[in-house]
Amino acid sequence: MLYPASERVLEIKRQLERFMDDHIYPNEARHYREVEELGPWKVYPIVEELKPLAKAQGLWNLFLPDSDRGAGLTNLEYATLC
Repeated sequence: MLYPASERVLEIKRQLERFMDDHIYPNEARHYREVEELGPWKVYPIVEELKPLAKAQGLWNLFLPDSDRGAGLTNLEYATLC
């Protein structure tokens, strides 16, 4: 890696991977069904169910550089998580 990630970023990455494995991948089919049923630009129930879990784990709004509202990551740090 050209710019090595900090231990903090590596821990967030591990948390994200666990969250994806535990919550996102198992619900992909449900999400697609909800999109088909409700159409675009709707609030999908699965997203509303998973949002508080992501927030509780500090995995919500990671793109916001403001540490009061987001993770306080730089663009470079955030890019390694995408």
